[in-house]
Amino acid sequence: MDSNIMEIIEEFMESALAQWVQLFEKMVEREDGVALYSQYMEVNSIPQSARDRYMRLTNGIFLNEVMRIIDPNPKVERLYDSERDDHMLRVQNFSILNRHIRAFYQEDLQQLILMPLPNIAILGQDPITEAAVEELRRLLLLLLGCAVQCEEKEAFIQQIQSLDIETQAAIASCIQQVTQDPRMVLPLRWEELVEVEGADFQLVFTSMAKQIQNLLTQKDTQLERIAELCREREAQSDSPTAPLGGHSEEPPQGLALQLADSKAKLRRLKQQLEDKGDQILDYNLEIQTMEDQLKKLHKENRSLQGEVRGMRALRDELDCARERAARAEQLQTELQSCKHRLRSLELTRTQLKEQQQLCAALQETKVLLEEQLADARARCSSLRELERDNLLLRHKIIDVEAERDTERQRVDELLEMNISLEADLRHSSSGGGGGNFSAPVHQRFLQSELDSDEEPSNLIDQKPLSVEVGEASTLMLLGAEQENAELRRRLEELQAQQEVRGQGFEGDDWQK
Repeated sequence: MDSNIMEIIEEFMESALAQWVQLFEKMVEREDGVALYSQYMEVNSIPQSARDRYMRLTNGIFLNEVMRIIDPNPKVERLYDSERDDHMLRVQNFSILNRHIRAFYQEDLQQLILMPLPNIAILGQDPITEAAVEELRRLLLLLLGCAVQCEEKEAFIQQIQSLDIETQAAIASCIQQVTQDPRMVLPLRWEELVEVEGADFQLVFTSMAKQIQNLLTQKDTQLERIAELCREREAQSDSPTAPLGGHSEEPPQGLALQLADSKAKLRRLKQQLEDKGDQILDYNLEIQTMEDQLKKLHKENRSLQGEVRGMRALRDELDCARERAARAEQLQTELQSCKHRLRSLELTRTQLKEQQQLCAALQETKVLLEEQLADARARCSSLRELERDNLLLRHKIIDVEAERDTERQRVDELLEMNISLEADLRHSSSGGGGGNFSAPVHQRFLQSELDSDEEPSNLIDQKPLSVEVGEASTLMLLGAEQENAELRRRLEELQAQQEVRGQGFEGDDWQK
């Protein structure tokens, strides 16, 4: 066997349709109540190969039993079971299955199968081919359409839901194809077609036209085939039938079988041709009837649209009248409530006058309280400003004290500088005048410090502390700067005197 066809068979047996139909293995029963093939599956616990499972599907018996589970009331026809591999028995079994499926679609489901029925000759005579696999797939697709539309469809749908998600999705796609594709089946309930929208309706007519065209093409092909078979039969009948050698005058057994097979095919083709011709006539009549019904429906639709418009106008008027009636009752109740409210308004008016007088008194009290509140707020604001000024003055005092400390440090530095300058003056001066000069300067600086200390003490009661500290530090700084300037001036004079003395000494030496 070719490995390519085995791969095709294995791939087909792993498909969703094959997995679905294998769910019926435990449900299929023989006439004696024993499960079909269950014993074979359990022997030695050896799993079946893909080829064995495929051959079980192509013998015709298993699929017929599945169809009888889906439709338990078929026409009683005997199934042909044989131990040997007889292709004629398989063809007869598939022929029974095709008739059962077609009758179920037309009588129970009220649907016409537009797709070509599976070729039973290919399935029966040579099942191990790629064409037979494709025919078996179409057969399982039709079986699936029967299962999901029969009376026990809930049980079969639950059976499908036991499969994995991917298989369920593939089976759902197959169900949609076999139930909704107008190229596959056509509903015979014309009232359902009337409810179809324009685009779908056009698609149905297009598929019917293509189907009629295909039927005409098949009819021409079958007629040509019949003519060829007739010519072959005439040629066989005209050929010499004289015995050759010592052979018997009877025709060979193979030719007799071929002739019987050809006659059966010819009868079958004639029957199919007549059926297809009848179907074409039926289709033409149905199309004409549907066109007439469509025209009537268009007229009825236009008249119904006018009636609908009138009904809508009447409905609007009726709604307005109902609203007015409901509003009249509501107005009566509102009138009664207004009368009761009018009686209570007199009492409310007197209460309102009292409340107005009370409100005027409260308003006067409010004005007085607002004035008091404004005064209190002004006081609070002035108090806050005073507190803020006090805080600022404290910060300024702290800053002035810090400045005073820095000024004292500067005074100390200046004193040290003056002392160093005095030392320089003593060192540079050769006479005793330098000592007499430094003493008055130091005395003046001390006197200025005493004066600066006495002046703030005299004005301590008149000026703030920060001002006094600032003035004292300023006076001390000025005294120190004046003393520093005096000392610098004195130093420059001494340096000038030394230069003059040095020049005089040089002149005396030169004269000498």
